[in-house]
Amino acid sequence: MKTLYIYLDDIRDMPWQNHLYCDKAIVCRNYKSAVAAIKKYYTPSIDLIVDLDHDLGEDQSGYDFCKYLVENEITGRFHIHSMNPVGVENMQQLLTHYGWRKI
Repeated sequence: MKTLYIYLDDIRDMPWQNHLYCDKAIVCRNYKSAVAAIKKYYTPSIDLIVDLDHDLGEDQSGYDFCKYLVENEITGRFHIHSMNPVGVENMQQLLTHYGWRKI
């Protein structure tokens, strides 16, 4: 199974080791680019990993991206690297409620 890794953060660079075992790794700097990456590269046969920040310096947040994923019945694994504790909790609760697995 192929693995798609999406790193969503407006400032931080993706740690180099995070994508070593993935077939495709994409850095997204905002909500729109993360949604565009899903639309372009995701299929149900792909193992999806998302690595998320909450605060993206714009109106839409990492939580909004999580809502997009669950509303479109996309599942996978996740990691949250945000420094916003409330945002982390909200994203984690939403994703785990809809069957996402924490890595």
